[in-house]
Amino acid sequence: MASVPSLLPHKYQPLPDDAQTRILELQPSTGGTAAQLCCRLRNFDVYGDTEYQAVSYAWGEPRFTEPLVVDDDYYLMTTPNFRDALLRFRLPDRPRRLWVDAVCINQKDEKEKGRQIPFMSMIYSGATRVLVWLGDYPRAADSIWELEQLWVIQEVVLNPDVTLYCGSAMLSWTRFAQAVRLIENQPLWPSLPSTVCDLWILRMFGGNVAPRFDAVKFLQDLSVAKCFDDRDKIWAMSALATDLEIRKPDAGAFNDSNKLCLEVDYSMDAGQLYLEFAKRTGGFRHSERRMSKAASFG
Repeated sequence: MASVPSLLPHKYQPLPDDAQTRILELQPSTGGTAAQLCCRLRNFDVYGDTEYQAVSYAWGEPRFTEPLVVDDDYYLMTTPNFRDALLRFRLPDRPRRLWVDAVCINQKDEKEKGRQIPFMSMIYSGATRVLVWLGDYPRAADSIWELEQLWVIQEVVLNPDVTLYCGSAMLSWTRFAQAVRLIENQPLWPSLPSTVCDLWILRMFGGNVAPRFDAVKFLQDLSVAKCFDDRDKIWAMSALATDLEIRKPDAGAFNDSNKLCLEVDYSMDAGQLYLEFAKRTGGFRHSERRMSKAASFG
């Protein structure tokens, strides 16, 4: 493999009509963690392609210092936490098909992000497993705070088979939920992991009647959850709220006139988005007081 300085920066190509996103084929390594991370990017049809795993993780500080070789001849710069996640999930003897938002979505293309966000619920619910990378913490208990990331909450709740990873340790979500029940009333225990466990249990074992989740109540209950981009507080909970429907721009008519309907538009700033959200949840005066608790803009 050529050294990274001799490679060209990767340039994303527009997705064809028969693909909604991309899949990362993480290449194996027989050289241990010291070997260069390499992958192939392939177009991906969320309606037909199967046999992949979805990765959920907190981006961490936006320092793009770690190279990822793409399709042998190109490279992308990624964050240290992303590198650590791929090193943990890389297999020694065969490729691993992963969906990871940082690479499978062109993060520099706001229009593409708007088109792909509505498919994220299908991507995470359709994965054979969700791999949650909590970080390479010396103590596993410190990693629990990564569950405060709102995107991670959505991605965990959508799939029945979830595994948590912290450094070399791993734990199934069901075992984690059992542990939360034992210690959730202890002093200083954060309330958010308990809320996430409750949401997961309701979605997975709610019985014949699907539970209903109000969008505004979600924003209130999850107001302490973190997002790097304030606009994502709306988009990240869209797959969980049963009264909210989002779609990619120019997708035609919405499917359900009884739902709050929004187009994913990253050209709209956070203030404009929350104002539009408030207007559509019963009128500005009615919603302003409820929204003030749910979100803030720095």
